[in-house]
Amino acid sequence: MTRYDRDELLAGVELPELADELLGGRHGSDRSPTWACPIPTHAQTGQTPPLSIFVTRWGEQRWRCHGCGASGSAIDLVMHAHGLDVRHAMEWLGQRTRTAPIERPASSRPARRRNDPPRLEPNPAIDDYVAACEQILWSRVGGGPRRWLTETRCLSEQVLRANRVGFDPGARRLGRPVGVPRSAGVVLPVLDDDHRAVFTQTRRLGEVSGPRYLNCSSKAAPNPRISRHRNAGPARALIVCEGVIDALTAVDAGFDAVALLGSSIADDRVADQVARTAGRAIVLALDADDAGESGAARLASLLSEKGRRATRLRPDSGFADLNEWRAGAGDDWARILDERVRDVLAPLDLALHR
Repeated sequence: MTRYDRDELLAGVELPELADELLGGRHGSDRSPTWACPIPTHAQTGQTPPLSIFVTRWGEQRWRCHGCGASGSAIDLVMHAHGLDVRHAMEWLGQRTRTAPIERPASSRPARRRNDPPRLEPNPAIDDYVAACEQILWSRVGGGPRRWLTETRCLSEQVLRANRVGFDPGARRLGRPVGVPRSAGVVLPVLDDDHRAVFTQTRRLGEVSGPRYLNCSSKAAPNPRISRHRNAGPARALIVCEGVIDALTAVDAGFDAVALLGSSIADDRVADQVARTAGRAIVLALDADDAGESGAARLASLLSEKGRRATRLRPDSGFADLNEWRAGAGDDWARILDERVRDVLAPLDLALHR
């Protein structure tokens, strides 16, 4: 199998030129060009193309559709535009940029299936960093972020501790592995089956410029694409959310949950991982916006192809997501969510505990 170094491959691509080639040319000014969205299910008028290109703080060129929320690198753009999987998209780019593939010795190990989740080898430095952030959150220094989590976000101490949520006071006060965001903020780790941290998101607090959520880069750890969260009680319907805060909100109400690390990440590989939740009903509780609706519809369709039915759960009118809904529901939250989940499962003849 032909393999490429991802960073080397992307370094050889000028994303605006690739977008011109794949998406039919740019619109708008040279200073702020836009392109059509490559997602086939995203209906567009063509009058105001919704896709723009930006450079991350680590120097990687990425694109984002401001209509449906889809985003990614040059590899993702090729995948969507040509309907390819990751391997074939990288081969396509490798041929276009004349990038030499990696020379690897033959292996006797069986090939991993295309949709298998990556086998993440835990980076001890990531786990140590998360442990330090945990300690800070429950110290005097973490008082403000702790109140934001427990009072503003209404998350219980039990769920926060069980999921190893922490606080990073910033790079000047806490060391970190290369590739972990340097900003201060609440640290939301992705844990493996042994409760070790394999990836992190940082949720910046207060008035900030730029995105509120920052992922660690591939230099620190590969993105697992989803984060699994289990409640302490019996297995119930699985609630799929758009982010870790919403997933922890579902866990606090007694449900198991999966957090998508971005609504636009709901692709075939993610659907395959979600579909493997043995026998349980799947409830899609993505955000109540265009990106959430598009992501939920795409994921439901992919799950259906794999023989799994999923139903959509929307927060009550006026609430943007599961956590905002929970804050407005007060002490009745667990009962309200339980009733609503039963209601959306009933038409599909799916049981809460099946």
